Amino acid sequence: MYTQWCAFGRGTAVYLVRDSQDQLRALKISRPYAARPHEHVLLEEARQAVGDGVPAVFGHGAGELVSDGERRHLMPVNAEQDRRLHMLLMEVLIPLKKLSGVQYLDAWVEIAQNLKNLYDHGILHRDISSNNLMYRQTGTTIQGVVTDFDLATSFRKRVHYPARLLHRTGTTPFLARELLERGDLVPHLLRHDLESAFYVLIWDAVDKVAPGAAENARLQKWLDPTTSADAKGAVATHLREPTLVPGLGIPLGKMDPIRKLLITIAIEIYLGYGQLLGWLNVADKLRTELEGDEKKNWECLWGHFVPEVMVQKFQELKQGFAQSQEGESNS
Repeated sequence: MYTQWCAFGRGTAVYLVRDSQDQLRALKISRPYAARPHEHVLLEEARQAVGDGVPAVFGHGAGELVSDGERRHLMPVNAEQDRRLHMLLMEVLIPLKKLSGVQYLDAWVEIAQNLKNLYDHGILHRDISSNNLMYRQTGTTIQGVVTDFDLATSFRKRVHYPARLLHRTGTTPFLARELLERGDLVPHLLRHDLESAFYVLIWDAVDKVAPGAAENARLQKWLDPTTSADAKGAVATHLREPTLVPGLGIPLGKMDPIRKLLITIAIEIYLGYGQLLGWLNVADKLRTELEGDEKKNWECLWGHFVPEVMVQKFQELKQGFAQSQEGESNS
């Protein structure tokens, strides 16, 4: 179903299997840092916050440390960087990007709200991407589901991580702009996950329009860590460009009725990052050292990205799309 190919990662693979009752299940195998809690522990906590908004788990297990295998014959593994084989048997879900129109938006908004609910419950996902947003269909009911809690953080069960392991987490085309900075350690925030969800929405919409998101001249730059932040910073401008001109524009297909609302959100994020840039030019503290009002201002990009307000703006996308469909049916 899925295999992760990268130079640095958890070696994640997901297989479609049948359990002892002949039921189809998804078997996930990965090798996260051994210091991290097993993903099923985080999923159990997440279920307390959002119920069926996360995958159902039917079984789990852990294997040997990487350092105990053939790796022991090579360069010694630092204990802090050692990894352990994890296995998770879960329900089979469907990628959110398979949906379109109002069905997609309903499930996407539900996931965005659940990210806020998870945070209120003490859980931050930290790896929102197109591959991690799924849905479950029961009869005619569609429910958005967020998966892959390998990199999630629980505030209730803190784990010590050495500074060198606190690298940015996420998937480049969907990473928040701030997390693409090099140098200063940037703590991962709820607004970063919500910003990633915003980019997923745009990416998935474009991916349904030939030749797809990865071939779009504007979105191609999201894939490169050296150009991704600047390209996302210009997304409001790119959404305004004519899509019929080769090399320009972001075609949204069935999501085109919410283009103006997406531009409004993109402008708000742009203004917030403008404030951040101004602060960085005069700041004499690291973000990890901020306190009080200074910390609050940074966390919400000086009022331009308040999570509760942004989730409401996401709700308005759904409402705006529904109103456009009503207008078409009445015309």
